[in-house]
Amino acid sequence: DWDGDMEEQTYGFSKALVNCYTQHLAASFCPRVRAITPGYIATDMTTPWAEEAGQTPAEMGMKAPADGARTVVTALLDDRPGNGWYYGSDGLRSPLDRYRAPGSAPYNGE
Repeated sequence: DWDGDMEEQTYGFSKALVNCYTQHLAASFCPRVRAITPGYIATDMTTPWAEEAGQTPAEMGMKAPADGARTVVTALLDDRPGNGWYYGSDGLRSPLDRYRAPGSAPYNGE
């Protein structure tokens, strides 16, 4: 169903494809490949949503770009387990098929 905002749906679809490609690379070629979401980041694409809602990006739960970059760099440099795993913005393992809120228990594969 393609009703609604095409830009938002296309963005979500592209994120799903990147996660699938990450799993493919991990299984096929690379010794350590991970996918991680930096979180809901205030960007040129997302801040208009806050403006439309009459809120600041922070009121909508958006993080500063530096905070999102910190999550990604930490995941890149640390020695966490799991090849092809997906990690949330809090650095904990997350499922690919549903949302796991930052701060909730990590996904255990079941």
